[in-house]
Amino acid sequence: MTMYFEASVNSKRVPLLSEVEKKEVELSHSVEDRDPPIATNPPVEKKPDGAWHFKPSKDKIRFCGCCCMMPSKIAKPLEIILLMLILLFVVIMSFVPVAVHISEELSTNSSSLDTTNGSFHPVSGQCQGYGARSSTCEDESIGIASNASCVAVNYTGSTCKSYLQEWQSCAIGATDGIYINSSQKLMTSEVSFVLQALQSSSVSEECRSAGSEFVCQYSFPLCDCVTGKEYLPSREFCNYVSTQVCSAEWQEAISILGQGVLPDCLELPSTGDSDNSSSIISNCSTIVCAESDGFRCVNGSCRPQCGEFKTYSPRNARTQQVTQLIATIISSSVGILVLIVSVIRWRVMLSFPSIFLVYMTIGLCILSIFIFVSILDFKHLYCSSEDFLEAFNHPTTYCKVTGAIFHYFYLNMTLWWCFNVISVFYKIMFPVFAKEHKEKDKFIHIVLLILGILIPIPGVILALTVNKYKSYTIFTFPSYVCVPRNPDLQYYALLLPLNVLLGIGLFCLVLIFWRLQK
Repeated sequence: MTMYFEASVNSKRVPLLSEVEKKEVELSHSVEDRDPPIATNPPVEKKPDGAWHFKPSKDKIRFCGCCCMMPSKIAKPLEIILLMLILLFVVIMSFVPVAVHISEELSTNSSSLDTTNGSFHPVSGQCQGYGARSSTCEDESIGIASNASCVAVNYTGSTCKSYLQEWQSCAIGATDGIYINSSQKLMTSEVSFVLQALQSSSVSEECRSAGSEFVCQYSFPLCDCVTGKEYLPSREFCNYVSTQVCSAEWQEAISILGQGVLPDCLELPSTGDSDNSSSIISNCSTIVCAESDGFRCVNGSCRPQCGEFKTYSPRNARTQQVTQLIATIISSSVGILVLIVSVIRWRVMLSFPSIFLVYMTIGLCILSIFIFVSILDFKHLYCSSEDFLEAFNHPTTYCKVTGAIFHYFYLNMTLWWCFNVISVFYKIMFPVFAKEHKEKDKFIHIVLLILGILIPIPGVILALTVNKYKSYTIFTFPSYVCVPRNPDLQYYALLLPLNVLLGIGLFCLVLIFWRLQK
């Protein structure tokens, strides 16, 4: 509104404000009518003091720490269910060896009720009367008759058919039908494994041929229907395969499958006996054994000596001994250092979940001590006999005790590591649940502690108490660790749980690193 006043002198109307002042007034009015200015530097929110200290909204919380927003009524039960499923899976896995043992016992009992299945068919009536005769084959490996009587059944399999047919034609003189001892079981998985391993490209042609023939002859001994004589492979053929053409493969099969699959050559009849009995030849003057590989002539055959026999070159054996000694010293030193730091920084190291690393370190120190002692005096601690096969079949008390300790602590240490990773995973990926139930950390710690102590026990008890599993025995040659002798128990009670726990832990670690990066 323009304001004027009248001048008394010249009677003219003069404006109170100039044009410039009018513009300034209009500009000030327009600015006042506008919205208040937005601050260019908004106030910075105060960060929480702790890593898990925050206040989620009442209606929604962040589920899994990285997923979309979900109602708390859904998220919290899901967090509890996932946590319980993980713990339940770990507990169930500990009873896998027991379940396998029970299932094998049931299958064995059921198969023993039916002996007519598989590749064996009982011979009805009298066998074809072809008559038995002494072996006149040029190759003494063809086999000889033992003094045992047998009941013949017809072999209709295909795996060993060619070997058995040639053997029967030469040793007994029959060309139609293959008759073997009915007391023999069906072809086991161990025998199939040996025959398949012999077909490997790394096996020499000489070992492949002689080894396959011997395994078939030993697994399916011939039976003469007329005389009832059982024909076994000769002791000389056994020595030829086990100490010359297939010495490394023979010992590897024993270490993996146990002694029951392959025989003790001294128990087989010899072609040097005039009455076809199993008396022992005591003359070693005509036998040359590979002493550099740990073999010695004993009662007419080359036998591996405990403490001297090695499955690899002396240089590699020495390298293995030195590296294991260095690794043992380093691991024990690091373990002692960690324990000292744990005592100094006990408030941090003995808190949940860091305390699992302390448990794992204690187990590492215990294993290092036993390995160190084993390296210093292997022969006296692990060799119950000068004969290696005898020592393998009858392990020392020290081998059994340390085998149980190694079995327990290998699995126990892996459990501590896995529990530590899962606990960190739980705090990172379930932050709301972890914060709201922080007072239950002690309870979770006690539950995991009990699981870590109890889970390895079933497999150890099975190995020590069930005769079928034959306790623990030497692992490698030379060996500083004893393991479950039975391959099934070794797999289900040791190797499988270790691999599963390592897989779970690594999977959780990947998610943890991904979450921290986000």
